[in-house]
Amino acid sequence: MGDFIKDSLREHRDQLESNYQFYKKEERLMFPISKDGTALEQDLAGAESRDRSLPPLERFLVGGIAGAVAKTAIAPADRVKILYQVNADRKFTLSGAVRSATKIWKHSGVTGLWRGNGAQMVRIFPYAATTYSTFDIYKKTLRENISNADSYPKSTRFAAGALAGATATSLTYPLDLMRTKMAAHWGINKPSYSKMFRHVLKHETPTSLYRGLTPTLVGIVPYAGSSFMAFETFKGYVMRKYNYTSDKQLNPWTRLGCGGLAAWCAQSATYPIDIVRRRMQVGMPYKGMLDAFMTIARTEGIRKGLYKGLSMNWIKGPVCVSISFTVNDQLKYLYFDWQDKQRGE
Repeated sequence: MGDFIKDSLREHRDQLESNYQFYKKEERLMFPISKDGTALEQDLAGAESRDRSLPPLERFLVGGIAGAVAKTAIAPADRVKILYQVNADRKFTLSGAVRSATKIWKHSGVTGLWRGNGAQMVRIFPYAATTYSTFDIYKKTLRENISNADSYPKSTRFAAGALAGATATSLTYPLDLMRTKMAAHWGINKPSYSKMFRHVLKHETPTSLYRGLTPTLVGIVPYAGSSFMAFETFKGYVMRKYNYTSDKQLNPWTRLGCGGLAAWCAQSATYPIDIVRRRMQVGMPYKGMLDAFMTIARTEGIRKGLYKGLSMNWIKGPVCVSISFTVNDQLKYLYFDWQDKQRGE
C-alpha cells in the first residue's frame, strides 16, 4: 500500500513538473524577456523604468498644476460632501445634496460653492506637487535598492504611491485641517486660513493642528498606494493590448478612463476612514480613531454612517483623480516635446 502511494505521488509530481515546464515555455513565447530579465507580462515594468523623467523643479510644478486643476473642477461637490460628512444628524441623499448646493447658491451666490477653494490651492498645490514628485523618487529608489522590485511591479507601485501620499499628507496636514473647517462653515462671512489658524491657536493647542492625522495617514496609505498602482497597471494593460512601446502613445481619454477606474477602486476601499478623519478634524468628541469607527457604526450604521456620501464620491472622486493623473501626464509630455524642439530633435 505504501509503495502504491509513493508511486502515485511520484507520478503526480512528474506530471506537475511537465505542466510547469510547458507553461513556462509558452510564457517565454508570448512574453519575450527583456535584456534586464524583466518580462513584458509584468505590466511593462521594464519599459516603465526606461521612461524619461522630469527635472525636480518641473516635476514639482507639473504635479502641483495637475492637482489644482482637478480640485477646482470638483470643488462644489467636495464642499457639499464635507457638510454631510461632519454632521452626524444630516442624512445623505443625492437629492438632498443638490438641495444643499442650491441653498448655498441662494445664500452665498455661485461662488459660495467654491468657498475655500482659493485657499485650498494653498494646500493642494504643494500636496499634489509633493505626491507626484516623491512618487517617482520612491519608485526609482525601490527599484535601485530592491534586487527583484521589477518582478513585483504592482507592489513597487503601491509602496511608492503609499509613501508619496504619506509624505505629502504629513507636510501639508494643518492646511487640510483648515480647509475642512472652512468648508464646514455655513455662515455668510467668509473664513480664511489666517482666521482659522488664529482661532485654533488661541482656543486650542498647537497640537490641534494635527488632530485627525492618524486616521488620515491610515487612509492615505492604502488610498494613494492603490490609486497609483491601479492607474499605472491599467495603463500597462492597455499598452500591452495595443502593442504600445511607450506611455506617450496613450491618448488623454484612455488616461482619463484608467484614472477614473483607479479612483473608484481606491475610494470605495478607504472611504470609511475619510468619514472618521473629517469628524475628528472638526473636533467631534471621540476618544480616538477606533472609538470614532465604533460610535459611527453603532449610532448611524455602516451604510448611512461610515459610507455616508459615498455615492457622491463615486461621481466626484473618479473625475478628480482622472483629471489629475491625465493633466500630470499630458503636461509632462508637452514638456518633453518642447525640450526636444529646443534641442532640434
